[in-house]
Amino acid sequence: MRIEATAATRTHAPSDNLTTRIRVLTAEAPATELFLRPTGSGWTPVTVAEFDELITKVGKGLIARGVQPGSRIALMSPTRYEWAVLDYANWAVGGSTVAVYESNSAAQVEHILTDSASIALITNNRETADRVASGVPAGVGVWVIDDGLIDELIAEGAAVSDADYADRIAGVTAESEATLVYTSGTTGKPKGVVLTHDNLLSEYDAIHDGLDKMAGKNASTVMFLPLAHIFARAISVAAVQHSIRVAHTADLSNLTGLFAELKPTYILSVPRVFEKVYNTMSAKAEEGGKGKIFGAAVDTAIEFSKAQDTGGAGLVLRLKHTLFDKLVYSKLREALGGNCTCAVSGGARWARASVTSSAAPASPCTRATACPRPARRSPATPPPSRRSAPSGGRSRATRSRSPTTARSCCAVPSCSAVIGDYPRRTPRRCRTAGSTRATWARSTRRATSRSRAARRRSW
Repeated sequence: MRIEATAATRTHAPSDNLTTRIRVLTAEAPATELFLRPTGSGWTPVTVAEFDELITKVGKGLIARGVQPGSRIALMSPTRYEWAVLDYANWAVGGSTVAVYESNSAAQVEHILTDSASIALITNNRETADRVASGVPAGVGVWVIDDGLIDELIAEGAAVSDADYADRIAGVTAESEATLVYTSGTTGKPKGVVLTHDNLLSEYDAIHDGLDKMAGKNASTVMFLPLAHIFARAISVAAVQHSIRVAHTADLSNLTGLFAELKPTYILSVPRVFEKVYNTMSAKAEEGGKGKIFGAAVDTAIEFSKAQDTGGAGLVLRLKHTLFDKLVYSKLREALGGNCTCAVSGGARWARASVTSSAAPASPCTRATACPRPARRSPATPPPSRRSAPSGGRSRATRSRSPTTARSCCAVPSCSAVIGDYPRRTPRRCRTAGSTRATWARSTRRATSRSRAARRRSW
């Protein structure tokens, strides 16, 4: 383990919280559009001034229903606009939101509600409420969004004064608890972690510069990942902080139509979704007799993406990229709405390939960005050393971390097959090298064994 101390790149005032940006933006640019909400006639923009007014009214309703500073409310709903409303309203009055997956069973819900000491459970509809009713402890309220919850809270909050609401806002600090995030429960009982307002604001700080380059002006996205997952939640917070317009949907069957209608400037997903898209496109190309063209387009996209990190593409590569842009990439660009310039992936390691190879099927996007994960050490990497923190710094034990990187699948320089960011032990067929891949894997295993033995002796 290595002990390191890193100075914060940005600091927050003690009074800063997740709703501060809403109030500042309302005062400075009230017409800024933060959301698109579905209505009977399509999608209606929601300005920051309208959103601020709504969360104020809903927040007063939460006060009327007994939400105190530090109270926890569990939110069990698919991705929708009301999630953001309830989240920010709860934060404004000092509450904490407990994120619950819509797929959780009654037993899992019971564990989460009991473990978190939540005072209420908010569900998407009555069907979900009935399904988990047996897991709701006595004394915990059940509030249903589709039963008119937002209107009920607004009506009940009318009796709460502006002064009482202002006092609540003033009591929320950067160190106040913002959310309790639980695991999905697929590998045992769901486990939770407390995140403060400062934690989520720091998450935004970490990707602030990247958002500047990625989003630009008039940026927008379609949020379809479950907001119970911290990846989607963090990006949602960052979108508000960065004034990026967000449309919410849980209808994955109509994503292509939604992209065409809303024309997002970037998309957000997890590796398995990108892999599914790539495999589907590859299969369709093979069935249509265009497998070689698609394969060449993917190889060119990978090569072009790598070239952007090493000084830019040469003339021949640029010409090839232009050709495949007309044949393949333009069609993919249209499928994503025509305005997509970036794809963001997170929540897991890229399962099939590196960042650049996964960017290939999404080549209309400038870059596919994977959230950094702890990288497995290669045989040549020395054992980690223990380092003291600088004077006045904050010490913490961490594993060495590095962004996901690409690595050729074998020792042959011309091989175009790409694997993840660490050597795999299972021999894999290589279109260029034949049996070289298996030889490389055996040598890697021997080097790994020697490295492990050396580390045990040194420790």
